[in-house]
Amino acid sequence: MIFYKKRFKEKLQKKGYAISSIESYVRRLEKYEQWCRLKQINKNESENKLAFNYLKLLQKKTTNHRTLNREIQPLKLYYKFFRKDNPFQFLYIKKEEQKINTNFFTKEELEKMYDDYPQNTIHEIRDKILLGFYVFQGIKSSEAKTIKLIDIDLIGYKILLKGDKRTNTRKIGLNIKQILLLSEYINIHRRTLLKRRMIDDLIVITHSKFAQQNLLQRTSEKLKKSVSGFETLQQLRASVISNWVNEYDLRKAQYLSGHRYISTTEKFIIKDIEGLQKIVDEYFPL
Repeated sequence: MIFYKKRFKEKLQKKGYAISSIESYVRRLEKYEQWCRLKQINKNESENKLAFNYLKLLQKKTTNHRTLNREIQPLKLYYKFFRKDNPFQFLYIKKEEQKINTNFFTKEELEKMYDDYPQNTIHEIRDKILLGFYVFQGIKSSEAKTIKLIDIDLIGYKILLKGDKRTNTRKIGLNIKQILLLSEYINIHRRTLLKRRMIDDLIVITHSKFAQQNLLQRTSEKLKKSVSGFETLQQLRASVISNWVNEYDLRKAQYLSGHRYISTTEKFIIKDIEGLQKIVDEYFPL
């Protein structure tokens, strides 16, 4: 099997590809050519089969979809330029869909988790305030440090969560259980924690670069010891979103979650097969 590497290079130059890209494309073509030689390809062997087998070889080395597509793209172009049939034409590796952890807590379990969390010291009160945002508003960990004092509306029972590259800004209602403790924290304990510092963060911690991360980690470790089935703080957000999806329509659940796309919210729809089976057994017995 002959590959026209020089002509391939010239074609890429005419198409305006950068020198670094051309060199990279030619190297990948040479790698494929070398593999074909080592395989001692039979003239009658299908090039479609070759392409598929080469892809399987690449997948043994990596499962990263971007890396695999970078390996295949030069071969797609080469066959497009110099062959009538392109065995790589329809080979494209999609990103593996992220699986949602379905080990969710119910609304009642989340509330109990909040109720049972201690509040004997100033720091425990602060940590419980933060936990409340997870179990009632389903915040992301990255949002914990962006909540400012001005974002809390104790009169209107609302919290403003600012969006970022992945989430939209939304205003969510506060649970009645949060109000009294939040008021006490803002008017008394937060001032003590500030120690004359002038910052507008709601959750007051030390100046340490890793202080926020350490706070979340300590809270997570405490919950692992006291709450059966607890794994991560992200699990709490997923639980809240799952409960919203079951309680409201998808659009409202999407807004509350801050998801940019409805498809992200749809991933939290869990088909309750056992529940359906119980209904069938009750109303349509054999």
